Amino acid sequence: VQQQQGTNDETTTNIQLRYRKDKLYGRDKEETLITDAFCRVSRGKSEAFFIGGFSGCGKSMLVNSLRARVNVVGGYVIQHKFDATVSQEERSLSGVISAVNQLCVMLKRRNAPPRLAKLAKKIRDEFGADAVG
Repeated sequence: VQQQQGTNDETTTNIQLRYRKDKLYGRDKEETLITDAFCRVSRGKSEAFFIGGFSGCGKSMLVNSLRARVNVVGGYVIQHKFDATVSQEERSLSGVISAVNQLCVMLKRRNAPPRLAKLAKKIRDEFGADAVG
């Protein structure tokens, strides 16, 4: 916060709030919850979580603030925004499809072909031959 004073006998106060657009404010609790969930997943647990709230309340900023830390240790962050104008059935399915597509793109970018072949085999073993084309 910066305060300026005027000249002569008059004193005026002009207060400017300074903030960084790329910094997350007031989300320490949520940031800790997500970080703890990631730590559990890193130890072999399976987990997913959903972040909801009004437009402009910082949901995307919360996810993006953690993305770099997760990427550094080889994790994956998948993000999908639901469109309120789409029907409930389409919305539910579009989120799952979007998540799987994002994961496939990330896997392809981060892994060499031999590693991708191993991952495809694991998916095929788990979900059946139709799961991997």
